[in-house]
Amino acid sequence: MKILEARKRISSTKLLVLNPDYPHWERWLMRVSGGLNTIKERFGIEVEYVQSEEVVKRWKEVEKERVRGVVEKWMEQAEKIIEPSRSNVVKVARLYLVMKDLLAEKNAQGLTMAYGDEPLPVPCFAYTTLRDEEVLLHVKPISSLYS
Repeated sequence: MKILEARKRISSTKLLVLNPDYPHWERWLMRVSGGLNTIKERFGIEVEYVQSEEVVKRWKEVEKERVRGVVEKWMEQAEKIIEPSRSNVVKVARLYLVMKDLLAEKNAQGLTMAYGDEPLPVPCFAYTTLRDEEVLLHVKPISSLYS
């Protein structure tokens, strides 16, 4: 029964791919034999691309009050802050909010993001926070594509 339930959940999953227009993203995706078509055919998982222009635009336009709330919460919960700087935490909080908004707006259950170029920060803490909120994620940094 659990296998059937898992299959049903997977087949109704929608994943977002943020920044698929970054260099080398397609090369990584083609490691999946058949690419996106195979993912949909074999597992029933829908994949939707969100181009970097939209991600960066949203990232720049996140409301300051929303960001401030996330930053304050994260800093209050921290046992000790060695690094990063507050400005770096703000950048990641903005990215976290963009990811969360996109998941809700597009009714998606998970996401992955090609990254490595400015202005977006490395998304690790945003991923971790979303994972802690029980959002399904797959993480594949651009730098790992070269190994």
